[in-house]
Amino acid sequence: MNNLGSLGITNVYNRSVIADDNAVRVSFNGGHRGTAALPTRHQEALAGAGHIGATAEQQKHFELASMNRSLYSKLNKGEPGVAATPHPGVLDGVGITHSSGETP
Repeated sequence: MNNLGSLGITNVYNRSVIADDNAVRVSFNGGHRGTAALPTRHQEALAGAGHIGATAEQQKHFELASMNRSLYSKLNKGEPGVAATPHPGVLDGVGITHSSGETP
């Protein structure tokens, strides 16, 4: 159950949900009355394992995007001009999808 404030979302529960401070069902790890789940040795090993870095194309895309000030969230207020590209590093031209959903 989530409290989403004033959003108009239909209640889809089949039974009433009552706030109960004595409830023993929790959905988080750790803390007061939380579960005490710990990662397995295998999971710990995977977390510390080496990961594959970005490809040259991905790095180029990142560098080009970082130079395009229209993609800065503080300047575009969460609506970048480019939402999707057909290939890394291609930020204009044919195949670009704009945040409005339009393609040139």
